[in-house]
Amino acid sequence: MIEALRDYPDAAVLIQRLSGELALSRVMEQALVICIPLITLCSAWDVKVVMTLTFVQFALLFLTSCWELARWLDS
Repeated sequence: MIEALRDYPDAAVLIQRLSGELALSRVMEQALVICIPLITLCSAWDVKVVMTLTFVQFALLFLTSCWELARWLDS
């Protein structure tokens, strides 16, 4: 899929940016894991906050997996 983009001039920028996006998502995952205890303590274990954190963590992991799959399919 990404190989098809190589025919377009801006595709090289997109392909190079993929590694930057992967690094950013990994840093965001680590920051979220570090902040989860602090956020839950400050929110007094509110169910709404805990569910939001769960959704955000799942979204970050899912998007990172999608980017990794795209990179693997490209190589």
